[in-house]
Parts: sequence; C-alpha cells; structure tokens
Amino acid sequence: MNSKDRVDILLATWNGEKFLEKQLNSILAQSYMNWRLLVSDDGSTDNSMSILMKYELRDARITIVNNLRKGGVVENFGELVRFSSSPYIMFCDQDDVWMNDKVCTMIHAIKYEEDMSDVSMPLLGFSDMSLVDEAGSVIKDSFYRSNKLDPNNNLDIRYLMWRSSVYGCTTIFNKSLLSMAAPMPMNVAMHDHWFALVAARFGKIFFVEKSTIYYRQHSRNVVGGRPKSFLERLRSAHISFSKIRSWANEVRSVLDDYYLNGDKLYLDAKGRLSFLEKIYFIKKCVFPYLSERFSFTLIFLIFFLGGRG
Repeated sequence: MNSKDRVDILLATWNGEKFLEKQLNSILAQSYMNWRLLVSDDGSTDNSMSILMKYELRDARITIVNNLRKGGVVENFGELVRFSSSPYIMFCDQDDVWMNDKVCTMIHAIKYEEDMSDVSMPLLGFSDMSLVDEAGSVIKDSFYRSNKLDPNNNLDIRYLMWRSSVYGCTTIFNKSLLSMAAPMPMNVAMHDHWFALVAARFGKIFFVEKSTIYYRQHSRNVVGGRPKSFLERLRSAHISFSKIRSWANEVRSVLDDYYLNGDKLYLDAKGRLSFLEKIYFIKKCVFPYLSERFSFTLIFLIFFLGGRG
C-alpha cells in the first residue's frame, strides 16, 4: 500500500453495537483496498469498543484513535480529522452499509476533478444513497428522488449559506479542503455542512449521480433520510434554527469576503444582520429555492426574520 492514493476513512461511533459489525464488514469488503480506517468512539457504554478492538486486531489498516467522550457527532468527527494525513478523506457513520465499490467510485471521481482543475484546489464530492430499514431491506433506491430534493442545489453557495443536503457519509474530499476546514469552529451545526460550505467558498463541490451506501433508517438516526411529517420537521427546525446566531458568527469567518452579485453582505462586529440585510439575504439566497421543502423554508424564514442575528 502506498500513501499517494490512500484514503482515510473517518468512523465516528457511539453506542453503535447493533449495526457496527455490518458497517465494518462492508468497509473490509471494498474493492479499493488502499485505505486506512481511523475510529473515534465517543465514550460508548455498550459493546462498541469490544467490537472495534476485535476488528483492529483483525486488520492492520484499522486504528482506534480515541475512546474518550467528546460530546456529540460533530465533536467526534472534529477529533478524527486531527489524525488524518492521507491525500483523500471520507466520513463514515456507524450504522450504514457501504456498497462494495463506494471507495473506488468516489476516489475515481475526485481524481478526475483534480485532473480537470488543480490538485491544490479544495474539492468535495458527494453521492446519492439508497434508503434501507433496520433489517437492511431497501425502502427507496434514491435518497434525493424520494425526498424531492435536487442534489445540484448544493453546488451553489447561496444554498449552502443557510441549508444543505450534503450527507457526510457519502462524501470524499481532499487534503487541501481538510487543511482549510479543520479544525472546525465551535458550534458548527453539522460537520458535513461546514466542509461543504468551505469547499463551495474556496474550491469546488461535485455530485456523483450514483448510490454508494445503504443509508439505514431507524429510531436513533441523528439525521434521517426518510420524509418527515410537518410536526417532525417543526421539531427538528426548532432545534436547528435555535443555533442560528452562533452558526452565523462562525460562517462569517469564512464568508466575510463573499459577494452576492457584486454586493457585499455586511455583518456588524457581533455578526448581526439588520432587517434590510436579512431581506437582501432572503432575496438572493432563499427565494431561488423556495419550492424545495416549502414548509421547511417558511419555518426557517420565521426564525431568521424573528431572530436578533
């Protein structure tokens, strides 16, 4: 194994004993073999660590880098990126199953993008995924089609400034992006949103129109892929948008020089938008995507306009 085309797979675990072995087996079964699996366990109280240690002894490519409590999925992935040193990196969740050609598909895609642009350009690619139930039976072949989402919206930074449908478990990105996006700022809403946002601002995002994972839907999903009821969306929106002030402050550190059609979106020293600036932001960034999850967008607008910045 050489380090030139090696992929670091970053697996974050926490009390995942129920599905963890299936995920680990799917990684071991990858057709592309030049990978390392780095694992950070967030202080599991079940048998997750015993499972991980068994696989670490089984394959020298697997290394547990942490087993202390970090405090959540973002913090756990934040710990993992500290240990990555390979040219390419992939995020990995504990409860999915990777299709056998996932790594091969994504490494070929990102190397093609590098050939078309520049190896030093920050790049992030993401793919579709198939939804499966707890037993692993396929529910839907395409996450994006089943949820009526356009994955290509994620290629536009206007969209990523306030939402994202890039799922970290489908992504691959290069070392150039890692060096720019890590360490992640405190209070980032989700690690995948942050990495996608930085890639859109300073490099390029691309979409691979193929399912590469079986995305398991169950009661303990941090983020689920199945269509949600209005009340479920309302509940999740409240959790997400209550963090909008701290998120806006962190995003400002990356986007302070970003221009929308040549006009700078100004924030004051505390990261607060005036009402007119909020209207400007909505016109430029929200209205173009108003038809996608209309109720979700309306809830966002209520929080966004009603908040103090």
